[in-house]
Amino acid sequence: NGTSPNNGTGSKNGTGSENGTSTKNGTGTSTKNGTQTSTNFGTQNLSKNLPIESKNKNHWLCSKNLSLEIAQANPEIDTNEIISSTWFNRELRAFELFNAEKNLCDELMIYHFANWLLEAKAKQDRLKNSSQPIQKQPAKSKDTLTDKQIRFFASKLSRLPDFAKYSVGNESYEQLAKRLEPMLKDAENLKKWAEYLINISNEHKGNAA
Repeated sequence: NGTSPNNGTGSKNGTGSENGTSTKNGTGTSTKNGTQTSTNFGTQNLSKNLPIESKNKNHWLCSKNLSLEIAQANPEIDTNEIISSTWFNRELRAFELFNAEKNLCDELMIYHFANWLLEAKAKQDRLKNSSQPIQKQPAKSKDTLTDKQIRFFASKLSRLPDFAKYSVGNESYEQLAKRLEPMLKDAENLKKWAEYLINISNEHKGNAA
């Protein structure tokens, strides 16, 4: 008893190193039971309380693997154009939210994201094309003839004496008509031969009546 090392202020029952400010049961800096910055309790479970998209923060995304996957799906696509596009980040966020609760490995995430981006690009291309003004087909000039009209007038003109000068050698009417066909596609010739063409048209209408 007294100041014995066993029962007094000894090292076992007093303010000793076992039960007082011990590193095992007190408020010490123990790594097990105190208010210390333990690695087992506290901030290690923080990710469970974060929003889904924060937990998913692109840890799976590898631009090299993504480029390879896109190229395999469609070799004609410029992968850099997709990855550097203004809409890429928007599609990435939408894709992560869509798959947030799915337990997919990184490889499957890359695979599905590549397909997602290809569909997004196709949609962007459609929007781009639809926003472009439609170019109207130029109306056919009144000074042009249809192929059928050209063949008809060439055949008739070839038999007129005034057009014999366009023949070469002893050409037949049919051969001369073939020579006149491309000439009837020229607006200047149509103006020059307008009187002949009008007469032929009137004659044809009269015969058809």
